This record gives sequence, C-alpha cells and structure tokens, in this order.
Amino acid sequence: AVNPCCSNPCQNQGVCMSIGFDQYMCDCSRTGFYGENCSTPEFLTRVKLLLKPTPNTVHYILTHFKGVWNIVNNIPFLRNVIMRYVLTSRSHFIESPPTYNVDYGYKSWEAFSNLSYYTRALP
Repeated sequence: AVNPCCSNPCQNQGVCMSIGFDQYMCDCSRTGFYGENCSTPEFLTRVKLLLKPTPNTVHYILTHFKGVWNIVNNIPFLRNVIMRYVLTSRSHFIESPPTYNVDYGYKSWEAFSNLSYYTRALP
C-alpha cells in the first residue's frame, strides 16, 4: 500500500497525517484555510486574497513610478518591507530543485516551507 501523504494532497501549507494505510487527514491549523485538503479560505483569508494585487500589477507599479522609489528609498523601514515583498513575491520565477533533509530521504517541513537551503547530494 502506498502512503496517501506521498502525493502531498494538503494545500496551502497544510500538514498531511496518515490514518491507517489508505486514508489521510490534513491539519490546516494557522494556515487561514480549512476543508479536507485545506483548500477553502477562511473569511479573513478570502478578504486578504481579494485585496492583494496581482504580481503583474505590483510589477507595473514598481517599474513605472520613479517618484515612489524616491520616497521609499528615503524611509528605511518602508524600503526594507517593500524589498522583502518584491524578493519573496518574485521568488517563484527562479527554478530550484526540491530540498531534502540530509539525514532522511524525504522532504522536510523546513524544505517545504522554504526555510532551508541545504540539499542532499545524490549519487
């Protein structure tokens, strides 16, 4: 029997837990989502997703308004927040291999959450 969690059925950083040999349950705690696969947004998450601009809109704003950058660059806190957002929002454009835990042969929570940059060397 194949572990049902191997297919990563839980969405939005939900954690898969095996129940027996052929069933699973997703722990959606503190993800902002609920449901069988953590795919249904809670109310506040839904509002946040509706208000969040698309990456294309953010890109346009960041590349077409020099006056905005003059203000941002003169306020260190604002500059740090915006640069962190720019770097994380565009990180999906960079190809990267799945990260594995060195001690084990499977993906770790740190790798899934992008908290670790260590990879296992394959033979």
